[in-house]
Amino acid sequence: MAKSTAVQGIVGTIASAAVATALLAGTVQLTLHNEQVVILNDAIDSKPVKEVINELLAVPFYKRATLVLESPGGRVDQLAMFRAILESRGVEYDTEIVGMAASAAADLFMTGTHRKMHKDASILFHETRVFVPVDMFQVEVLTTTDLVNYLKTGEFAAKSQIKNPEGMKLMLRAQPRDMLEGLADRMLKGDQEQVDLLVKQTGLTEATVREKLMVNNVDITLTPKEALELNVATEVLK
Repeated sequence: MAKSTAVQGIVGTIASAAVATALLAGTVQLTLHNEQVVILNDAIDSKPVKEVINELLAVPFYKRATLVLESPGGRVDQLAMFRAILESRGVEYDTEIVGMAASAAADLFMTGTHRKMHKDASILFHETRVFVPVDMFQVEVLTTTDLVNYLKTGEFAAKSQIKNPEGMKLMLRAQPRDMLEGLADRMLKGDQEQVDLLVKQTGLTEATVREKLMVNNVDITLTPKEALELNVATEVLK
């Protein structure tokens, strides 16, 4: 659930132990007179994203908004909507990670003007992926790289994370070819948008981003120190 609040009563409204602990320790940077904090400690889905959008839009012009994140990620389409609405309104905000920001939450972190990580936080990047039920008991992750390879060759990538490739192929063969090609196009577009955002915010070249942050079929987890060295984060909070 997304929460926006001042210090009074804040710990009682937060489901995340990591966020609450950081607040009690005084490490979440709250400046009540000129800063308003919005907390997202849930998956990036339609309801929490809409709440965060509304709360960021409601921040008075004389206050600086900080979006505090602890999230496993979520839906890329919701992230795209979030960016489109706030960019069209010219809303600027800082971002701050407490705990882990993974997948779409890592992309959301990168939209901040100033990007802060707590000393024990981490951030995880990977290419776009969808979840495919390969049988009644198993759900597999299908990445952009694996889907594109399958459409070209009928096989998955050499470093595929798929544990049941035959089951995945069976499921994919049951789908219309044009549907799979449309899905691959959307996933490739999502990956390119993520790369473009990283290039814009870090100042790294696209080649470096693809080498160090957006590696095919590999989850990239950064410590605060590593994130600072790559300009993924602009500050590490002690």
